[in-house]
Amino acid sequence: AQTTRNRISAIYNTPDMQLVLVDTPGLHKPVDALGEELNVSALNSLKDVDVVAMVVDGSAVAGRGDEWVAKHVAKAQGYKVLVVTKADLIDQPRAQAQVDRVTKFCSFDDVIVLSAREDFNVDAFVELVYRHLPEGPRWFPEDMQTDQPIEVMIAEVIREKALRNTRDEVPHA
Repeated sequence: AQTTRNRISAIYNTPDMQLVLVDTPGLHKPVDALGEELNVSALNSLKDVDVVAMVVDGSAVAGRGDEWVAKHVAKAQGYKVLVVTKADLIDQPRAQAQVDRVTKFCSFDDVIVLSAREDFNVDAFVELVYRHLPEGPRWFPEDMQTDQPIEVMIAEVIREKALRNTRDEVPHA
């Protein structure tokens, strides 16, 4: 939560489709006004998508925060997919245990376990989402990879590194 501050769209093109992945600020139990505003942004995004992917770290036990997020995902109108990540760090029984925990919180239409680092099941995730997209126009030029200017992308990388590598509070500005 709070690694992503803005709604960021990543555009993936193939000859047959254009997939727009929307990365929202992470849903979390807010402790301040900024957290509440980030949640509003993320929850509003749920109204605009055809497929909702709840991404859960497979190497961390799902808990009350995940349950809180899942309750919001359950209210979404789109096709719901549980994505358990970091399959490279966990074995199959641990991945299944995570799936079992999170599916108690929400009824998902599909579940996939993947590892972005190892490129395991990433293509299967794209195919799964593709199967549930309505036919329509391409919204972005085929050579465009994101809707964000380079300055915003650089700021996001710096923010992520600062959050991961410091123990003190990081200014929000």
